Amino acid sequence: MNQKMKGALLSGLVFPGLGQIFLGRKLLGVALIGLTAAGIAGIVAGLMQRLPLIIDLLQKELQQGTLDSARILAISNQAAASGTTALENIGMILLVSCWAASIVHALVAGTRRTGDHSGPGSPPLP
Repeated sequence: MNQKMKGALLSGLVFPGLGQIFLGRKLLGVALIGLTAAGIAGIVAGLMQRLPLIIDLLQKELQQGTLDSARILAISNQAAASGTTALENIGMILLVSCWAASIVHALVAGTRRTGDHSGPGSPPLP
Protein backbone atom coordinates (compact mmCIF):
# COMPACT_ATOMS: atom_id res chain seq x y z
CA MET A 1 0.00 0.00 0.00
CA ASN A 2 1.42 3.39 -0.96
CA GLN A 3 1.93 6.35 1.38
CA LYS A 4 -1.00 8.40 0.13
CA MET A 5 -3.44 5.54 0.71
CA LYS A 6 -2.10 4.96 4.23
CA GLY A 7 -2.47 8.67 4.96
CA ALA A 8 -5.99 8.78 3.55
CA LEU A 9 -7.01 5.69 5.51
CA LEU A 10 -5.61 7.11 8.74
CA SER A 11 -7.49 10.37 8.18
CA GLY A 12 -10.67 8.70 6.99
CA LEU A 13 -11.00 5.71 9.26
CA VAL A 14 -9.12 6.63 12.43
CA PHE A 15 -9.22 10.42 12.95
CA PRO A 16 -8.88 13.46 10.67
CA GLY A 17 -5.34 14.83 10.77
CA LEU A 18 -3.56 11.57 11.53
CA GLY A 19 -2.87 11.04 7.84
CA GLN A 20 -1.21 14.45 7.66
CA ILE A 21 1.00 13.64 10.63
CA PHE A 22 1.90 10.30 9.01
CA LEU A 23 2.84 12.13 5.79
CA GLY A 24 5.06 14.59 7.67
CA ARG A 25 2.66 17.57 7.70
CA LYS A 26 2.56 17.76 11.49
CA LEU A 27 1.29 21.32 11.89
CA LEU A 28 -1.60 20.75 9.50
CA GLY A 29 -2.35 17.42 11.17
CA VAL A 30 -2.50 18.99 14.61
CA ALA A 31 -4.71 21.80 13.26
CA LEU A 32 -7.14 19.29 11.72
CA ILE A 33 -7.21 17.25 14.92
CA GLY A 34 -7.95 20.44 16.91
CA LEU A 35 -10.71 21.57 14.56
CA THR A 36 -12.26 18.11 14.55
CA ALA A 37 -12.17 18.01 18.35
CA ALA A 38 -13.83 21.44 18.40
CA GLY A 39 -16.56 20.12 16.10
CA ILE A 40 -17.15 17.11 18.34
CA ALA A 41 -17.24 19.41 21.38
CA GLY A 42 -19.86 21.58 19.65
CA ILE A 43 -22.05 18.58 18.96
CA VAL A 44 -21.76 17.33 22.53
CA ALA A 45 -22.44 20.81 23.94
CA GLY A 46 -25.55 21.11 21.80
CA LEU A 47 -26.80 17.74 22.98
CA MET A 48 -26.12 18.71 26.57
CA GLN A 49 -28.43 21.70 26.14
CA ARG A 50 -31.31 19.30 25.46
CA LEU A 51 -30.43 16.94 28.28
CA PRO A 52 -32.34 18.84 31.04
CA LEU A 53 -35.56 18.51 29.01
CA ILE A 54 -35.10 14.76 28.70
CA ILE A 55 -34.26 14.34 32.39
CA ASP A 56 -37.27 16.42 33.42
CA LEU A 57 -39.64 14.38 31.25
CA LEU A 58 -38.19 11.10 32.53
CA GLN A 59 -38.52 12.21 36.16
CA LYS A 60 -42.19 13.10 35.66
CA GLU A 61 -42.88 9.71 34.13
CA LEU A 62 -41.02 7.92 36.93
CA GLN A 63 -43.01 9.80 39.57
CA GLN A 64 -46.28 8.86 37.87
CA GLY A 65 -45.14 5.26 37.48
CA THR A 66 -45.91 5.28 33.77
CA LEU A 67 -42.40 4.87 32.40
CA ASP A 68 -42.12 2.03 29.92
CA SER A 69 -40.20 1.48 26.70
CA ALA A 70 -42.90 3.09 24.53
CA ARG A 71 -42.91 6.21 26.73
CA ILE A 72 -39.09 6.40 26.67
CA LEU A 73 -39.23 6.29 22.86
CA ALA A 74 -41.88 9.05 22.87
CA ILE A 75 -39.70 11.22 25.13
CA SER A 76 -36.71 10.60 22.87
CA ASN A 77 -38.73 11.62 19.81
CA GLN A 78 -40.00 14.73 21.61
CA ALA A 79 -36.44 15.79 22.49
CA ALA A 80 -35.29 15.17 18.91
CA ALA A 81 -38.23 17.18 17.55
CA SER A 82 -37.11 20.19 19.58
CA GLY A 83 -34.54 20.74 16.83
CA THR A 84 -30.81 20.97 16.75
CA THR A 85 -28.91 23.85 18.25
CA ALA A 86 -26.57 26.15 16.37
CA LEU A 87 -23.68 24.51 18.22
CA GLU A 88 -24.67 21.10 16.90
CA ASN A 89 -25.01 22.41 13.35
CA ILE A 90 -21.67 24.23 13.42
CA GLY A 91 -20.01 21.22 15.05
CA MET A 92 -21.37 18.84 12.43
CA ILE A 93 -20.29 21.09 9.55
CA LEU A 94 -16.83 21.43 11.08
CA LEU A 95 -16.54 17.69 11.68
CA VAL A 96 -17.60 16.68 8.17
CA SER A 97 -15.48 19.40 6.55
CA CYS A 98 -12.35 18.39 8.45
CA TRP A 99 -12.90 14.74 7.67
CA ALA A 100 -13.34 15.35 3.95
CA ALA A 101 -10.48 17.85 3.73
CA SER A 102 -8.07 15.56 5.57
CA ILE A 103 -8.81 12.62 3.26
CA VAL A 104 -8.44 14.70 0.10
CA HIS A 105 -5.31 16.40 1.41
CA ALA A 106 -3.72 13.08 2.38
CA LEU A 107 -4.27 11.78 -1.14
CA VAL A 108 -2.90 14.95 -2.76
CA ALA A 109 0.01 15.39 -0.35
CA GLY A 110 0.85 11.71 -0.63
CA THR A 111 0.98 12.05 -4.40
CA ARG A 112 3.29 15.06 -4.15
CA ARG A 113 5.50 13.38 -1.57
CA THR A 114 5.96 10.13 -3.43
CA GLY A 115 5.74 11.56 -6.93
CA ASP A 116 3.20 8.88 -7.73
CA HIS A 117 1.07 10.47 -10.44
CA SER A 118 0.41 7.20 -12.14
CA GLY A 119 -2.63 5.03 -11.99
CA PRO A 120 -3.02 1.51 -10.73
CA GLY A 121 -0.89 -1.08 -12.43
CA SER A 122 1.88 1.34 -13.34
CA PRO A 123 5.44 0.31 -12.59
CA PRO A 124 6.81 1.55 -9.25
CA LEU A 125 9.13 4.53 -9.16
CA PRO A 126 12.83 3.87 -8.61
